[in-house]
Amino acid sequence: MKQRTTSLFFVILLLLLLCGGTAGWLAWRSVQNQPPPFVQIRAPESGALTDLNETLPLMAYAEASRPVLRLEVYADGALIAAANGENNSLTLVQPWTVTTPGRHVLVARAFFSADDFADSQVVFVDTADLSGLPVTVNVDDLPRGEGVTEVRVGDLASAAGTTPEEIARLNPGLPPAPDAIIPPGTPLNLPRRSDPPPAAPPPAPDTPRSDSVALPASRFDGETHACNQISLRWSDTPDETAYLLYRIAVGEDVQTLLATLPANQLTYTDTTVNRAGTYRYLIAPRRPSGSSISDMVSIALGPECEPASSAGMTSLRLAMLRIQLQKSFDGIYCYVSFNGSRYERIPAGEDLLRPSDDWSVYQLPMQIPSRGQYALQSPEDGTVDIALECWGRRGPGSESLGKYSASHPAEEWDGRELSGWSENTDPIAPKSYVFNLSYRIFRPLNVLDQTQIYAGTIEPQYLNVPPILDPLSRQVSGIPTPTNVALEWGFGCDPLLYLYAEGGYRCAVVTPRLAWSWWASETVTRSMLTGFDVNLEFARRDNPARREPGPQFRVDGQNQFLSLLPLPLAYRCGATVYITVTARTSQGNSAPSAPLVLHMPECKQDKLRVRITSIELTASGETRQLRDDGDICILCDDRRLEVFGSVYLNGYGVRRESLGHGADAILFGICPASTTCLTAGNYSFDGFSNRIPWLFERDVPHNGSAILTVLLSDYDTQNGPDLLCVGSAEVKLGPLAARNFRQALTVSSDFGEASCRVTAEVTIAP
Repeated sequence: MKQRTTSLFFVILLLLLLCGGTAGWLAWRSVQNQPPPFVQIRAPESGALTDLNETLPLMAYAEASRPVLRLEVYADGALIAAANGENNSLTLVQPWTVTTPGRHVLVARAFFSADDFADSQVVFVDTADLSGLPVTVNVDDLPRGEGVTEVRVGDLASAAGTTPEEIARLNPGLPPAPDAIIPPGTPLNLPRRSDPPPAAPPPAPDTPRSDSVALPASRFDGETHACNQISLRWSDTPDETAYLLYRIAVGEDVQTLLATLPANQLTYTDTTVNRAGTYRYLIAPRRPSGSSISDMVSIALGPECEPASSAGMTSLRLAMLRIQLQKSFDGIYCYVSFNGSRYERIPAGEDLLRPSDDWSVYQLPMQIPSRGQYALQSPEDGTVDIALECWGRRGPGSESLGKYSASHPAEEWDGRELSGWSENTDPIAPKSYVFNLSYRIFRPLNVLDQTQIYAGTIEPQYLNVPPILDPLSRQVSGIPTPTNVALEWGFGCDPLLYLYAEGGYRCAVVTPRLAWSWWASETVTRSMLTGFDVNLEFARRDNPARREPGPQFRVDGQNQFLSLLPLPLAYRCGATVYITVTARTSQGNSAPSAPLVLHMPECKQDKLRVRITSIELTASGETRQLRDDGDICILCDDRRLEVFGSVYLNGYGVRRESLGHGADAILFGICPASTTCLTAGNYSFDGFSNRIPWLFERDVPHNGSAILTVLLSDYDTQNGPDLLCVGSAEVKLGPLAARNFRQALTVSSDFGEASCRVTAEVTIAP
């Protein structure tokens, strides 16, 4: 009997150990397979070109499976904004004024504890002094006083604060006589005016350690460099335990941890540089209060540092300028090939290129990534071959615009403007020419350098083509492209297919691993391969034609797989995910792979019903009136604001259509069709005749809280966009919000022209 009892005891003990071990293993696996944090800068967009002293809306978002305690945003290594939180998502939104010319680097960092953080993608913003350039408007779009039907040169000059002679100089087709009538529909060049920027709010106090004492931070104080190495040194900080050194290499838009260095080490030599262009380094002392970035240094290597390829190739830049049509379309799209490379759609996805105020001209630098810049490799004694096919979209139908092809020998690689007409591709139709393409071919770091735009020395006509020293995408034809991008299934938890169950998200039994193939070529060997970049883009069910950028991942070395892919809450339910892989080599980057497309299932979960109820404009607290000071108003005191922008809730855009002028408004003037003209008053959703058409209801998923974010601007004819309403508001729902839950959210701000107040109502969707 005693032996049976002993045996039973050991059996029970063994079962308990097995159960405990299994539970522990499952708990460990659950922790290990939590989706990585998602951190993103949503505004401004990378590649934006801004005027000096322009104030831009700054918006960053962080989401994780644990509370986000602090979100910081840095510009060129300096802290410019910060917000504190306690939930699993955090939004930071405030104005940012760009006060120095050049290329600026933005990065956001989300903290979950002092030593636990995640970074966003890198956003590049270019700034130039555009004060000497006119803005272009149509005379019909200028506000005017009641009863004013004709616009005279003298009245226009008076409203613009200039002289009739200056108006005539900027518009050679107009007579300088003050009484001369400007014909309806006339496009006008008008002088640009600069307003003093509003003061930005200071960053929130430090957390997660509120007892930290402000101490001097590390700063770079010197460097030496050659083509194959860069040596850095920086100042010490009193309380660091280590230094984190990051690098943004040529052609990259992510910062990579280059080294973790011991305390008091104040020098480092990077021996992995391998090409011409700009390398940026950021230093972040690890301190008790957290590892915040404290400084950045940029080091440019000249063209003499560009490695010679094994095939005797030379690096070139191609700048796409514009397309001019003989027909009118809602928009166009094209497929382009360089030197026999695979055809690439411009713009990507289902978007269209849009015409400027002149319906026949499509300005390309402002509508193509990297300002329409392409990095090419071409034989020194050969030619550059270009092939372009375009289609015009009018309503639901598309019409072929023909094909353009040309070859350019080396003597034409000097930056001159090249152009030519397309020919129709229909063998039966009579020969016709439909569109004209203009572009330039030049060697890097030549007279058309971006630095000349920053210094204001470049001629105004070149402002349409600001070449970039280190393009955001340094794609080189001839670099093999990754193929066979697919999911391989293994054991664990699947972050891509998180399904909502009672009490929270639950995962499947298996986890995918993203894998791909890459094959070397005769000229690009495997020894040249340095790694891969994995990029995610999202298209939501409500707007499948528009893709939004997602997280980016860097895979170093020869590995051809990536284990975990985080998917933000806003895209887990019903979204379409596009995953592409780019190969990085010592000769440049390949084109992105064909996308792996994942259609996310609908989630059975509670949703929030968001109803934007009103926008209210009242007098400015500063001037005690509502006045659009940046507009040119003919014989009137302008009280009308041309409002455009975005409203978000939990990452979802709450709008019926995409409103906004786009970056080309800076150079090519206003676009009233993309704005909503408002004066003082309360513009409500509830059936008023003056309601704003993009106020409406929608349902969005949630994770226990709702964050309303507002980014609205007013467009002025003399100085571009002015911030009107920027801010965010949060309502806490709790895990078991009642079905009759109802909460109002309010965002308000005042930037001098008017006070703005946006209200929304949040309920639980039935």
